[in-house]
Order: sequence, then structure tokens, then C-alpha cells
Amino acid sequence: MAALNDPAHASCVEGALEAVAAGAAERDRHPRFPDEAFAELRAAGLLALTLPRPDGERVISHADEWHAVRSVARADGSVGRIYDGHLNAVERLAVAAAEPLRSEELDA
Repeated sequence: MAALNDPAHASCVEGALEAVAAGAAERDRHPRFPDEAFAELRAAGLLALTLPRPDGERVISHADEWHAVRSVARADGSVGRIYDGHLNAVERLAVAAAEPLRSEELDA
């Protein structure tokens, strides 16, 4: 995944956040899981931020992870809360889950 500070990736992330923000009022009026918002986050590479590299090291710093969560939450608070839970679950699987569960879930 490209670094968060890479200009091309930053532009992709900014576009995803704008799309998430644009749909926030509609999601508030008609509550449901924000599939479209998460498709935007996936396309920008934001769903995989806490996946470790093959050597087990973090791809991004905790500070960058926190910045990503705050940015998504600013775009839509509800999406930000779900996103935070997603990143926590991915990191927990990567760190603590036994095989084959870890590979099955993280490769999905």
C-alpha cells in the first residue's frame, strides 16, 4: 500500500473522504450499514491499514492510524466509529489469531 503521505495516495484518500462526507446526511436519514462508504475506503486502501507486512511489522505508525480514524470520523461520525472497530478487529486478528483463522480472515 502506498504511504499515507504519498501525494497520489493522499489525493485518493481525500476523494474517498469527500464521498463519505457527501453521503453522511442520507445515511443519517435512512440508517443502514454504509456499504458505499466502505467501498470508498477500500478503494483508497484504508481498510488494510493495520495489516502487518510479511515480516510482522506495522505498515503505518499508530499516529497515522489515529489520523486516518479521525479523518474518517470527521467525514461521517458513524462511519468513523465502524471504521475504528474494523481496524481494531484486523489488528487483533493479525496479532492474536491462530492459523488457519488468521489467514482465512485476513485474506478475505
